[in-house]
Amino acid sequence: MLTDNQIEAFEFLMKKANVEYGQTYKIECDLFNGSFIIEKKKKEICVDYKNKNDEWETYILTEFEDDRILNLLFYHSNNISLSFWVPNKGQRYYYIDQEINNNEYYIKESIWMGLKDKALFLTGNLFKTYEDARKNMNKVIEVYERNIGGYIEPLVYLNKK
Repeated sequence: MLTDNQIEAFEFLMKKANVEYGQTYKIECDLFNGSFIIEKKKKEICVDYKNKNDEWETYILTEFEDDRILNLLFYHSNNISLSFWVPNKGQRYYYIDQEINNNEYYIKESIWMGLKDKALFLTGNLFKTYEDARKNMNKVIEVYERNIGGYIEPLVYLNKK
């Protein structure tokens, strides 16, 4: 188990590396190549990562001496990037929708099932939590409203010759 000071130091490194609890990240460097998620559970910091067989495993940070996770955050933070979250079939997600009668935007909850869900993902309008949708609402509205009143082009044009 980690001390409060160790957790505070680890969180300082996370902040420097722009890493937050519960988000999926990718890293590519000589020490590690793959995805990872950092979670805090009581006095433990758990790192879920994909092994060589592309299966998720959990590593529990127990001490600071000679630790590979600290090494990744401290020396390889420029190789860390946020991964896109894609729900599994039947999993809940949130997106920004628009009221037909008064054109007001609101956050709607849905379940990942098929084509409509993939279209929301491809336009960046798919969020894991209500809070994530709320934080990104203005960005989604800006994207959707930038062509109002003018010519709108599809993201993918299938009839090109």
